[in-house]
Amino acid sequence: MTAPLSNDLRERVVGAIEAGESCRSA
Repeated sequence: MTAPLSNDLRERVVGAIEAGESCRSA
């Protein structure tokens, strides 16, 4: 789970979720 690939993927997912939430809020 500490692999760079997993970390990058996790950041991508979090960013996508945050973007979706911000869009919904707006």
